[in-house]
Amino acid sequence: MPEINCYEIIENTCLTDNVFSLTVKCEEIAGKASAGQFIHIKCGAERLLRRPISICDAQDGQLRSIYEIKGEGTQWLSERCRGEWLDILGPLGSGYVFPEATKGTENSKDPKDPEGTKDSEDSEDSEDSEGYEGNIIVVGGGIGIPPMLFAAKSARGKVKAAKGYISSEKGQVKAILGFRDADRLILRDEFEAICDDVIITTDDGSLGYHGAVTAPLAGLLETGGVNAVLACGPRAMLSAVAGLCSQHDVPCQVSMEERMGCGVGACMVCSCATVIDGKEHMSRVCKDGPVFNADIIAW
Repeated sequence: MPEINCYEIIENTCLTDNVFSLTVKCEEIAGKASAGQFIHIKCGAERLLRRPISICDAQDGQLRSIYEIKGEGTQWLSERCRGEWLDILGPLGSGYVFPEATKGTENSKDPKDPEGTKDSEDSEDSEDSEGYEGNIIVVGGGIGIPPMLFAAKSARGKVKAAKGYISSEKGQVKAILGFRDADRLILRDEFEAICDDVIITTDDGSLGYHGAVTAPLAGLLETGGVNAVLACGPRAMLSAVAGLCSQHDVPCQVSMEERMGCGVGACMVCSCATVIDGKEHMSRVCKDGPVFNADIIAW
């Protein structure tokens, strides 16, 4: 059962006109959180329903979330200050599942030592070891970008943990981030510190690639060597990303968003249509998701 406790605010700062970065000290939740999960925050005693907010990062006993002001609840949250306390339930939901490392091949050995002539200790690690034989791409749009930072960090950790030498063209983590315009840009530096490549797109062409995230994604998929795409953003974007991945036979996971009530799967308010074994089901985003394999969503 997820923890319900009050936690101290470390930071609650404005990133853009209506987007805020919230960091709280909460070792219990931070220690259990995984990429793709979310927290449920009580936004004032007079509001019955909590507000679900995705987890952007979790480390050193601190939890970071980035949220957009959309109503009274998030407006109230934006007015909280350092040192105040928040009633938080979490971590909730199911997160991203990262692909396992595949067996290393001759092509995955250290390009600086193709004959494997390093000392015996290094050679022992390289033989019959495992290393990533493909790239992981995280795709985020709008306020769906923050949870992809946690996903990118987790993917990077997975790659680093895989034994064996990985060439510069294999075992990479790449990000495609879509914004409405340059004024809404957030987290660019953080993504660039983690990822091997970061592609920025804007709807109006004011920064980076002019257009949707699907164009650069299609280009990366066409080059091959991708073993997973993880996405979060507007439903239309997720549907398009899922379609591209299906065309290229690349596994895709998407984080769905629906209005929530309880956040623990009891009220069924956040159900979305899925197709499992040829039959339609109503799956709970808060409990069965929010992350789903894209091929089961009834788009």
